[in-house]
Order: sequence, then structure tokens, then C-alpha cells
Amino acid sequence: MSHSDAKGTRDALIGQLVYFDEQVSSFLDEYSDSARQDRVKLRKLIERYQRKLQDVTSRNDDRLDESLRSVVLIGSSVKIEFPEDSIVETYTLAFPEHIDPDQNRISFLSPLGLSLLLGSVADSVTVEGPGGNYVVHVQEVNFAENAVYAMP
Repeated sequence: MSHSDAKGTRDALIGQLVYFDEQVSSFLDEYSDSARQDRVKLRKLIERYQRKLQDVTSRNDDRLDESLRSVVLIGSSVKIEFPEDSIVETYTLAFPEHIDPDQNRISFLSPLGLSLLLGSVADSVTVEGPGGNYVVHVQEVNFAENAVYAMP
């Protein structure tokens, strides 16, 4: 990753940090169920996400690139395998207002997005979908530099 690419990516990730720091209450109001348990669970996920972003953005350019290829963040393209039928698909995690099913751009708040967020290459994750639970294997992660859907 070139220095200018690293700077743009770092700026996008810091933008996510600032957004969640300043807008977490509004975000929770809009996207969490009014049930206290759901709101607390989402707040804890956002706090874990913010800690990961702080760690990732504090790294030098080489280590930043390495992190962006190993951990799933908002803005990451994730190649996954559905082992039950050996289908491989690539999805990009986005903020809810930037989803695009035709581009396989899914909300990080969707059942699949929630299961993948903060995951790593080689992880097997269980997705709690509306039609039942299923497992996917994370094969590859890449962060889409300067992706508009990585920003709220």
C-alpha cells in the first residue's frame, strides 16, 4: 500500500471513529430495537469496533495494510464460503444507508454483516439468520480504499 493510499484509508477509518464517537446515541436510536438488551448489545459491538479501529489506525503503513487484509471492518470486502453447498461469494460491509444488493454490498447490521464484523481470515462464523443458523468460512479480506460506503 502506498503512503497516499494508507493516508486515505487511515482517514476513512478515523472518520468512522469520529462518527461513532459523536453520533453513537443517534445511531443507536435509529438502528437498534427499543428493547434495552438489543441496544446494549449493539453499543458493546460498537465499542469493540472502536477499540479495533484505534488499534488498526495506530499502526505504521505496512502493519495497517496487513491488518486491513486480516480483520473485517466496515468497508471490507469479504470472500466467504458457504460450506453446505460449497458456494463462494464476496460481500462488502457498508453502513446501512449504503447497501446495494446488486453489488453484494450489505449492511454491517445485517445478520451476515454482524457475524462477519471484526472476524478474521480463516474464521468460521455462525450466522443467526431469519431462516435459521448457518456457518460461513472467511477466506479473504480486503479493505476498499476510499470507498464511500465505508463512511456514514
